[in-house]
Amino acid sequence: IGWAESIGWDVEQGHGFYVLDGWQKWCIRGMLSEDAAARLVATVCVLIMPRQNGKNVILEIVELYALFVLGFKYIIHSAHLTETSADHMSRLWEAIESDDDLAARAKQTVAHGFEKIERMEVSKRTGKPRAVGTIRFRTRSNKIGRGGSPRLIVLDEAMILDDKAMNALVPSLSAQTKR
Repeated sequence: IGWAESIGWDVEQGHGFYVLDGWQKWCIRGMLSEDAAARLVATVCVLIMPRQNGKNVILEIVELYALFVLGFKYIIHSAHLTETSADHMSRLWEAIESDDDLAARAKQTVAHGFEKIERMEVSKRTGKPRAVGTIRFRTRSNKIGRGGSPRLIVLDEAMILDDKAMNALVPSLSAQTKR
């Protein structure tokens, strides 16, 4: 919670990019709680609530934390509509750009069908920047889970989640890696 609220900290305003409500903090704590071996306890989390009340802020923070703090290599953010997925990516990028440290370690790619945000690191071997973590933004289809083993899959607009999309994700879900 402290890390999320420190993103884009503005001394004059006295707060960062995210100003969280108590219920949002509670959800984030539940989703990111760890056991004694520092493994995430929650394997499936579901938020069911009306539109336009702050649930996507929770998804943003979980995704940013997984990418920048937990070091997950591959994350999929999926939505039913292309516009919803694009809006989520724009909001994540806005949060990243509000913070000098995160902005220095991130790259955004906006190309039809290949939208992503990458966490960059300088290679010790070559001295050049390279991607070490990625959030891919996808619209749901029967091919959504092909290619890669995501450590985290976020299903936005899950009220419109059909069997074809879930069946496409099953191979990815069963092939997950530790990081």
